[in-house]
Amino acid sequence: MKVIGGIWGRSPSGPIHEHMMKANDCLKLLRPLMKEFTDGDYSKVKDYSEQISKLEHEADMIKRVIRDTLSKSLFGSIERADILAYLKEQDRIADSCEDVAKLVEMRQTKLPEVLKKGILKLTEKVMEAVEEVRSATARLKSLEKSAYAKSELDEVLKSLDLAAKREWEADRIQLDFAKKLFQIEEEMDPISVFFLINISKQVGVIADHAENVADILRRMIVRR
Repeated sequence: MKVIGGIWGRSPSGPIHEHMMKANDCLKLLRPLMKEFTDGDYSKVKDYSEQISKLEHEADMIKRVIRDTLSKSLFGSIERADILAYLKEQDRIADSCEDVAKLVEMRQTKLPEVLKKGILKLTEKVMEAVEEVRSATARLKSLEKSAYAKSELDEVLKSLDLAAKREWEADRIQLDFAKKLFQIEEEMDPISVFFLINISKQVGVIADHAENVADILRRMIVRR
């Protein structure tokens, strides 16, 4: 059996794993950010937004180092392309967290009571999608440099499949949020309607990127 290092070409505890954890740090601040948004506390929203931007910048710095040092001596052409694609989608998780933070901070948009539960539910589901990917990479990390049984690999693939399921569930929650918003749109100003739709869309995009990361990682695994 191949070892986990054969999937990555180098240890996932290195720069690629470090980048993943930095993206995850951005994501962990999404919950308190959205909670302060629903509470209307924009001073705290600003604080969380600045923290997310700082972490996203740190993720970008790690990404640049990886890209600059990635050499074909470490990866074959296909494998190198997979690594770059994986890194790009992983980085978009951090980027999208920052996009949400900037949107929420940009305008003090009042969130109607009927919509608060929905946006928080969407946030939680998106975090679940990313958590499934993080769980899969963590399992690979724990199995690093050791032979692994098919049952262990099946558990990794199961987490990746669950990421796709969580993304689908996030889509359903996002649709429900939009429907409820449009039911009360006449009670709101058009700009607020636009902003809230855009915010929910950007939150959902994070789950899309988690699913893309899962798809690429699955492809990297099954090819070996």
